[in-house]
Amino acid sequence: MKYNDNDSRRSFIKKLSISAPLVGGILVGNSCTSDNNDSKKDSGQWQNNGKSMYFDTLIYGATSAGVMAAYCASQYGLNVLLVEPGRHIGGMTSGGLGATDTGGDASYISGLSHEFYLRIGHYYGNDLPAYRFEPHVAESIFKQYLDEGKIEILFSRRITAAEVEGNRIKAVELEYSDEGGEKERIYVRAANFIDASYEGDLMAKSGVSYTIGRESNEIYGEKYNGVIRPGREAGTYGDTKSTSEWDVDVDPFIIPGKPSSGLLPEINGIGHAPLGSGDDKVQAYCFRLCLTQNKENQIPWEEPKDFDPYRYELLARLQKAKPWKTLRSGFNIPAMPNGKTDVNNYGLVGFSSNQVGKNFDYPDADYVNRKRIWNEHISYQKGLLWFLANDDRVPVHIRNEINTWGYCRDEFLDTKGWPHQLYIREARRMVSDFIMTEHECVGHRPVKDGIAMGGYALDSHVVQRIVVDGRVENEGNFFVAGFDPYFISYRSIVPKKEEITNLLVPICISSSHVAFGSIRMEPVFMALGQAAGVASYLAVSQNKNVQDIDVSIIQKELRENPLVNRKVPGKFKDLLPFKG
Repeated sequence: MKYNDNDSRRSFIKKLSISAPLVGGILVGNSCTSDNNDSKKDSGQWQNNGKSMYFDTLIYGATSAGVMAAYCASQYGLNVLLVEPGRHIGGMTSGGLGATDTGGDASYISGLSHEFYLRIGHYYGNDLPAYRFEPHVAESIFKQYLDEGKIEILFSRRITAAEVEGNRIKAVELEYSDEGGEKERIYVRAANFIDASYEGDLMAKSGVSYTIGRESNEIYGEKYNGVIRPGREAGTYGDTKSTSEWDVDVDPFIIPGKPSSGLLPEINGIGHAPLGSGDDKVQAYCFRLCLTQNKENQIPWEEPKDFDPYRYELLARLQKAKPWKTLRSGFNIPAMPNGKTDVNNYGLVGFSSNQVGKNFDYPDADYVNRKRIWNEHISYQKGLLWFLANDDRVPVHIRNEINTWGYCRDEFLDTKGWPHQLYIREARRMVSDFIMTEHECVGHRPVKDGIAMGGYALDSHVVQRIVVDGRVENEGNFFVAGFDPYFISYRSIVPKKEEITNLLVPICISSSHVAFGSIRMEPVFMALGQAAGVASYLAVSQNKNVQDIDVSIIQKELRENPLVNRKVPGKFKDLLPFKG
């Protein structure tokens, strides 16, 4: 299939999105305002038989940040292409995370991010923002933004390469990501690029510096970045204490009391590195499950094909040592609209919905191994539910309670109630000329070039499950609060100038592990996405590198034009503008 003058761009993108067969490599795009076509000659693998055109901005990843970046850029008049490796928009916000993490203080949520939650509230008949909602409602509102912005979206395409000339990205190569689809690849050109993915794949393919895991405390003079005391480090900043997540002794060995017999499943190792030291490990992932007790809207549990009850022997021993009183003893189960819930890992118990220590390879893995890790997390969580619902080693009152729940028939229709997004709490993090650290978050070093605000606690889920003094313990979990909302630097979303000058990264930003633990909230990602959209407009319209944009202009736009060329409702005028 070739792009020709009889095709509109929109119909062409639609054909690609519904998996029409391709003939040869296709280059798609629209004329841009800052590139000279004669200076962009293709060579080698980047030659194609399609019509050579350009987009002003290509955004990779239809996460919450990606949607807001696309909407913002389009409202400023840019021709935008949004590329999504999956089939859904909204990332975690529409992928099960219906209980928004505001930290109890929503004052830092502004602009399109704030309006998104207002639209949620309006959907449920309220005039105030709503921070708890059903996944399908969130996705429908993200779709409103794409429709209003007339944004072209290309589904089921993932990046395989980026063509870089000097320190600018010229084009990206995309392959079809669904099984059984066409094998040919397409090539997309743009003047400017935004990587709004959770993994930072466009950033990495472009040669931008990044890191994975935990830096040692010595690197940035931090307190909570590296390996921490086993248990959960929590409290007010500067005055925390460690509380064991395993408040009873549970034997970790296959044959109790016999270390030579080996470790039970779901234990990662014995001991830990020195406190404060760095490693390449990332905090645990899980799926946020939208469940219901409404039998008419319920899909019952199913036994996974690879179910092995021995995988949950550790949980069985925990139940014997200290049985859960209710299901909420093991999971965070907040109330959601229409009798639903958003089930999350419970950070005060040793064994919950996080699959601990099995995601270390995910950030840098190829697509085959990412899929394997993704599916292992599905297997783990589905098996956990089946185990709790059916194994006679689980207290009968817990079995009875969990069997009152089930997946929702009206959510995630194409995956039988299972969320379409794995909760990738942390993957790659860019390393640019400015790095957000806990010092910026807690107010020790306020930034001057803020383009969004954060306000959540410094927070990390468990990183590894280990054996300490012959008993099971978790390590890596902290929740450190007690500081005011803070600004996030514009410099943290742009690469080093000598690396790439036409890329913005609103999710995998330049930050330490501990700082990212606060920044990584969906409302913040939306705000960073909006700021990236403004920056992309300025870069294209002024023909500038992203590093050379006057940040005060971005701040002014966010402050005075928070809904991007739409009128701010009068009663919300004081709530919506960016407070820069």
